Amino acid sequence: MNEPPKKKSGPLKWILIGCGSLAVLGSLLVAGGLFVLFKVIKSSGSYETATHFIRTSPEVRESLGEVQDFGFLPSGHQNIRNSQGEAAWAITVKGGTGEGTVILALILSPEGSWVIQEAYLQLDGRERRIDQPGEWGPIRNSIRVSSKNSDWDD
Repeated sequence: MNEPPKKKSGPLKWILIGCGSLAVLGSLLVAGGLFVLFKVIKSSGSYETATHFIRTSPEVRESLGEVQDFGFLPSGHQNIRNSQGEAAWAITVKGGTGEGTVILALILSPEGSWVIQEAYLQLDGRERRIDQPGEWGPIRNSIRVSSKNSDWDD
């Protein structure tokens, strides 16, 4: 009863296992980092003020129905320097009867609370200012949401 000799595992197998393990670990670290980033953004004072404004806006409710949810990740920025701050957010809003984007500009008051400066609802290629009375019109991109070219950059 001659059995053939057992074949040894080559180094290629261990290299592939190591690389695969590193890829899985790297993916988990990236996913964890993104989860923390989303939590930090969504718990910022300016974002919380913005979502409260959106939830209570009669114009949003009239156009989209009762707010059901917000998009996965808003685009925008928040800058605070020497107790002065400004923020701009573009937040996707999912309502009971539709979906749109609310663009907001906020400033940090001397008392430390965030105040809406401007807010626009974009829906079906049109835009309407919702922090004061206004009519629907073409999208003007009046609020810069990108952190580049911020008015606060020196």
